[in-house]
Amino acid sequence: MNQQFCACCGKGSEKLTEHLDLYDDEIYQGNQQIIRSTSHHYGDGTRIGGRAISTSRHLTLWDGETYRPLKYGSFCKLRCAQEFAEAAVRAGFKRIS
Repeated sequence: MNQQFCACCGKGSEKLTEHLDLYDDEIYQGNQQIIRSTSHHYGDGTRIGGRAISTSRHLTLWDGETYRPLKYGSFCKLRCAQEFAEAAVRAGFKRIS
């Protein structure tokens, strides 16, 4: 899905991301963009999946083109939908039955 923009405030829709955890010296070998990486160091011999680890990295990945749809149709928030509707009424627009 292409990026959408709120009809009221113009805010763009969010990237559709995935999350991946890597341990110790594992290397990410996928084809998605790493848009965020955080590291954590363990000094107490923490065990995950039956093995002791010393570091972990949490990656946020994006395919470079997919976005989430706006939450409220053409609007990012209910507040934007309400503000837009109120502005339309003030401008003289009314629903035709």
